[in-house]
Amino acid sequence: MPDGSYLPPPPPPPPQFDPGQQPYVPPVQPPKKSRKVWWFVGCGCLTLIAIIIVILVALFGIGMFASSGSKTTVGEGGVASTKSGPGVITSDPKEKFKGFLELLAEGNTASAYQEYTTPAFRQRGTKEQFAAMVDQFPGLKDQQGSSLVWSNEGESFKASGELVTSDGTYTYEAAMALIGSSWLVDSFAIKKAP
Repeated sequence: MPDGSYLPPPPPPPPQFDPGQQPYVPPVQPPKKSRKVWWFVGCGCLTLIAIIIVILVALFGIGMFASSGSKTTVGEGGVASTKSGPGVITSDPKEKFKGFLELLAEGNTASAYQEYTTPAFRQRGTKEQFAAMVDQFPGLKDQQGSSLVWSNEGESFKASGELVTSDGTYTYEAAMALIGSSWLVDSFAIKKAP
């Protein structure tokens, strides 16, 4: 460069590519995971737990209500409490007991014994023994009024009261037991009031 002009230095040669070396590529970020699935799973589990709790409270609440003792005084035409529980109960203990007393009033001790008493009652005495016991109280055939007191004692109902007849007043005590889906007389005792 004799004329005194200045030339810039040539650019550096491009780097040589080494075939064994990979070119630099920035890492790719994985896509963000959605948390919606976890929200749905969590809400579903909480809902299921809530439903189970409601069912358990309902079952235990009904069980505690059914097993709690209660005492009800019932007059003519009144309504007595009945047992709650699984299955269908086809008879009301008060109505069944009234039917039993009606058969005794009609003198139909055979039907009262066979259709309205428990197997345990029938094992404790024969139909003839039952009829003989009822025949000792002729006033049963002429009932003019009655009073009835019920008490619930778990799986049984107790009845006590008085029957007013032309022959006087009789006091009685009875127990009703749930056999299958029907209430039946499990014990019956009667005596003339003093």
